[in-house]
Amino acid sequence: MVDEIELVKFAGGMVASGRIEGHVGWRGSSTAIVGKEGIEFALDHGFRWIGHRYVQQTDLAYIYPVKPRLASLSSLIAAIVPRVSNTAVRFVTHPVSTFKDRDDYVFYPYWGEAGKLLDLLEAFGYPVDRRLRIRRLLWEDEV
Repeated sequence: MVDEIELVKFAGGMVASGRIEGHVGWRGSSTAIVGKEGIEFALDHGFRWIGHRYVQQTDLAYIYPVKPRLASLSSLIAAIVPRVSNTAVRFVTHPVSTFKDRDDYVFYPYWGEAGKLLDLLEAFGYPVDRRLRIRRLLWEDEV
């Protein structure tokens, strides 16, 4: 499913919202396996069958870093747990259908590897925007 050449695996937390192939989503400990042709997002610890999606590079419209507001659960957890980052990377697909449905993946890489992930994505030619944005509850009006 994922291309075999130059695969890089990142571990972290994921909030996935899929609207293109039905309203499905998941959240939890996940991995993002990045290759030149696409990215595989999947839940860890035997829950892969619940949450798993491969997104081709051409299907992604935007990739950019997001940070929670100062007083948020994400920033509190990041302050307590050293491996958890409060900076995430958001992946948004192109709009589909008359309702402009998009798939949306917000990935919090462990050990502060958001910069490394963005560097790799940029080197592979993904549509990366490095401007840091503030995490919102609703994304519909942002892109």
